[in-house]
Amino acid sequence: MGVELKRPSFFSPMLIVSLIVGAAAGAGILYAATLPTTQQLQTSLSSAKSTIDRLNSERANLRAKLNSTDLLLAATQTQLSQTEANLRQNQTELVKVHAKLGLLQNATSKLEVDKIEASGKVSRTGP
Repeated sequence: MGVELKRPSFFSPMLIVSLIVGAAAGAGILYAATLPTTQQLQTSLSSAKSTIDRLNSERANLRAKLNSTDLLLAATQTQLSQTEANLRQNQTELVKVHAKLGLLQNATSKLEVDKIEASGKVSRTGP
């Protein structure tokens, strides 16, 4: 009973500790290698800022074009309203002219009838 049995060990404790420390160090190196550098981050940030500036500029240009189009549309609508008002006035004047023309035609017809009647009277009073 005084004999202690040792487990057989294929790896010494020092080797196991060395492997663990080495693996941790290797993992740290790999992690550090995959992190972007400050310069890469600054380049990405600069590119993003340029893109944002370009998009803001495009948005401002589009807003200016939209405002210009709105003004042009408002002016066109005003002109259309004025043209419609002029058309209504011209139609009213045309109705008046047609009425006067009808009166003139009636008067002309009456004059022609009177002229024919007068010429008939003259010929009746002739030799």
